[in-house]
Amino acid sequence: NVLSLSVETGGAGGAGPYAAAKGALRVLTRTLAAAEAPHGITANVVAPGVIENSIAKPVEEIPAGRLGLVQEVSNSVLFLVSREADYVTGQVIEVAGGWNL
Repeated sequence: NVLSLSVETGGAGGAGPYAAAKGALRVLTRTLAAAEAPHGITANVVAPGVIENSIAKPVEEIPAGRLGLVQEVSNSVLFLVSREADYVTGQVIEVAGGWNL
């Protein structure tokens, strides 16, 4: 699953329903991960922060000091669907340059 880090900000700027839906997706992913782990099925979340194609670009709020690249998000997804991630489940991988610290 893919969600936004707006879940962490509580849906600032009138995006409360959006943040609530993404928060529910996070809980659903953890629930699926626990239920399906005995069957060798994993469930995880990739949570992009401010990416190069984002509408808002608060670079000054990002510890890494730059926008993320779309390729960096897709690399995280590719890792999670690879055999190397077979033991990773129920996790949120934030691709955000430290934006949520």
